[in-house]
Amino acid sequence: MVGKRLPRCRNCGCTFRADVYNRHHQQWCSRPECRRERDRARKRRHRRGRMAREPGFRESERRRCREAMRRLRSRRKRVGSAPAAAILPSVPADQLLAGLVSQLADTTDPGVVAEVMGRYAERGRLLAVAPRIRGSP
Repeated sequence: MVGKRLPRCRNCGCTFRADVYNRHHQQWCSRPECRRERDRARKRRHRRGRMAREPGFRESERRRCREAMRRLRSRRKRVGSAPAAAILPSVPADQLLAGLVSQLADTTDPGVVAEVMGRYAERGRLLAVAPRIRGSP
């Protein structure tokens, strides 16, 4: 015995079980990306129909888009001609290093930060003195 054919989603093509009350016209499955696409399509249809039916809406949309594009172009022009700002604020190196070590050690206690900085300094000193390779001058 062959059962009823399941409908295929308009967006992803997967078969799905249609809602009992919408079975006769449901064309989309309930996956989130398909629901988003269904809503986008519905909004596009509504906007297109409104643009075709209502001359006042059509004019207001054209005006709105023209103004938005004018603002965007002027903003791009301003950004392109403005001098590049400093990315980082000027901070003393010792404060920057202490803040970094504080983050790495996950503490705000100055004593612990100083201890950790001492250990890091010793490790750096040991790494800076590279062992001599045999046969090199």
